[in-house]
Amino acid sequence: MKLTDTAIKAIKGNGNKQSYTDGGGLTLIVTAKGSKLWRLRYDRPNQAKRKQNDLPLGKYPAISLKAARELRDDFKKQIANGIDPAIKRKQEKLKKVLSNSTTVGLVALQWHDLYKSKVSKEQADKTLQRLNKNILSSIGNLPVESITTEILTKLIEKIVKRGALDIATRALSTCKEVFRFATVRGYISANPLLNVKSKDIIPSRTVVNQKRVDVADFPKLLNDINGYNGNQLHKLALKLMVLVFVRHDELRYAEWSEFDFNKNEWLIPASKMKMNAPHKVPLSAQAITILEEIKKYTG
Repeated sequence: MKLTDTAIKAIKGNGNKQSYTDGGGLTLIVTAKGSKLWRLRYDRPNQAKRKQNDLPLGKYPAISLKAARELRDDFKKQIANGIDPAIKRKQEKLKKVLSNSTTVGLVALQWHDLYKSKVSKEQADKTLQRLNKNILSSIGNLPVESITTEILTKLIEKIVKRGALDIATRALSTCKEVFRFATVRGYISANPLLNVKSKDIIPSRTVVNQKRVDVADFPKLLNDINGYNGNQLHKLALKLMVLVFVRHDELRYAEWSEFDFNKNEWLIPASKMKMNAPHKVPLSAQAITILEEIKKYTG
């Protein structure tokens, strides 16, 4: 028998759960204390075996009998078209959350804007590149408040499985800073990595430093460089490295505008230095000669 508003209003709680059907799967559940809740019972579409589901439609009288029937009819049309209304509702809810939330990617970029003012451009660029590749590619579009400790530690463990322990350590450190920033800015109430230590998820490794060249072996090194028959630009770079003692990236990314041949100086800008301070390198006559040779190749 179909329900009526008069009949629904007359139903009282009796200490037990009561159930009244209106047809088409629409059911009114009356709790022990008398609350009245609409449910739609339906067979889930696209299932190999029959599976029933109860979909909450709201509370009576906030959702009237007429409104409940309209919802039932709308959902039945979806079911007939192979759409599970419960799944669709979850997807729409998630979409709404995503559209109204601050994403991990946005927070990371805000953090990076501050970070890059404290370090060299090279270091800032490398940090962002590492963050994009290992972290943001997976969770950058997710709401920052939805990220848990488990999600982040699994991402770090994924890097560890590649054998990239140093990258894993750096990624963990950066993530801690990003989520600490998110906490300070009020995007989240607590940093999910606050109590996570590197030793908890990243195995220790034996550090093998590059072998230093003893003074007695230095002449042989110079002879080996002079006898190198490979790429001539590489050979000149090796010869110059021996004379200027800079980091290899500082040499690789050097620009001609940094060299003052009148003063025999190479001024490496702060943006390329690890400590974010300019560095002046005196150039010997031999270094000037090598640079002039390099210029023939690079223009």
